[in-house]
Amino acid sequence: EKDLMALVGTYRSSEADATYEIRMKNGALETFLSPDLDQKLTPYYMNTFKNEQGELLEFQFKKKGKVTGFKFTTGRAWDIDFLRVK
Repeated sequence: EKDLMALVGTYRSSEADATYEIRMKNGALETFLSPDLDQKLTPYYMNTFKNEQGELLEFQFKKKGKVTGFKFTTGRAWDIDFLRVK
């Protein structure tokens, strides 16, 4: 759970004009997309999680392990960059 807490934060994509909040709830990660879309994240493979719609979030890190953002992949778009803002 400690490692998962490092992923909690706010991420923004100017390309998608969207902001995701990654939260911890009941020991699991979830995303929140305003105004009211919460989705549980399930580990998929290393540093990557799948949401309830089958979309992938692949977290990106600096060399020292600090999270810089994630790449978002959906059925219609691949590797949309979301940068950590908080």
